[in-house]
Amino acid sequence: MSSIRKFLSLSASAALLFSIAGCTLEEQEDEGFFSLSGEKANIELDELIRKMQNASDPAGAFRHCQTYKMRQTITYLQDGGLVTYSVEIKYKAPDRLKTSNYKNDKAISSILIKGDKAWNIDPATGKSTEYTGKGLELVRNFAGMGRPSSNLKTIFPDIELYSVTDKNQDFYKLVCYSKGDDVAPYIFYVSKDDFLTKKLETTVYTDKGKFPYVSVSSKFKDFDRVKIATETFVTSGSFTQKYETTAFSLNEDIPDSEFELPSPWYLNAESTKAQPSSK
Repeated sequence: MSSIRKFLSLSASAALLFSIAGCTLEEQEDEGFFSLSGEKANIELDELIRKMQNASDPAGAFRHCQTYKMRQTITYLQDGGLVTYSVEIKYKAPDRLKTSNYKNDKAISSILIKGDKAWNIDPATGKSTEYTGKGLELVRNFAGMGRPSSNLKTIFPDIELYSVTDKNQDFYKLVCYSKGDDVAPYIFYVSKDDFLTKKLETTVYTDKGKFPYVSVSSKFKDFDRVKIATETFVTSGSFTQKYETTAFSLNEDIPDSEFELPSPWYLNAESTKAQPSSK
């Protein structure tokens, strides 16, 4: 099977990981906020995936890469002013992925994924909290979307394919059920015109409640032979953010140290105290 990248925008994956960074993901059972139906599609799933590959990764540059880096700028309005953040994704084969969020060039939160494990990291203190339960399932799904070697059926064991019209545009609608029965489905809208993913719908569960999540990609550009969404609007509940992709590159050198858990500040302090004086 081919890479998940053939039908997914990396922007959507980055945006949702940014949204859940720093949140405690709660155990709640819910089917989600969105319609799971539509007319039966007149295309087979494997054929649709091939068409998406030709649209977004025609040379196979992404699915065969060993590393990639992606940088985005996030903006939103708050109290009448414009707030700006940035997010950086780093991937290294076979299964390491790190998403870091910055404000004023200072890291404020990170999610580290290594294999089947994931942690939320507070860069200021070095403290890390391991994801479990539904939170881990959510992070794993989106890590799979950003992992070049992943494929559709590896991430989602059950996929329903429909044909729908939304705002006078025709889409293939993929309703994807994850391995966790209590996790709401992920719903992707793939344009019938260019076979690029234009919208993602799902449900986010946090310590502040559950929220509908919608990511809409409106502009795309070729980066390093891969077509990437350059403008994505993400709405979680009533809050909307704009994501703009500013850089994307393949096969740059990324040291293994980028994917190691930091030592909490208090352990570093104890280590410093234990060092003998140089005088």
